[in-house]
Amino acid sequence: MSGGTIFQLILLALVFIAWAWLLFRTISLLQARGGIGAEFGEWWRSPDDRKDRNTLLFLSFVLAAMLLMQIALPSA
Repeated sequence: MSGGTIFQLILLALVFIAWAWLLFRTISLLQARGGIGAEFGEWWRSPDDRKDRNTLLFLSFVLAAMLLMQIALPSA
C-alpha cells in the first residue's frame, strides 16, 4: 500500500468520524426536542440550526465524493 493510499484512507476515516458524530448529535437533539419525525421539519428550517445543518450536508457531500473517487479511480 502506497503512502498516498494510506493518506486517503486516513482522511476518509476522519471525515467519516466527523460525519457520524454530527449525525449522532443531530439525532440526539431531535429526540430531546420531541422525536425525530416531529422535529425534523423544524430543524430543517430553523435559523438556529443552520450551522449544524450546513456542516452535516457539507460532510455528507464530501464523504460521498470521497467514496465515489475510491470506486471510480483505480489505485495504481
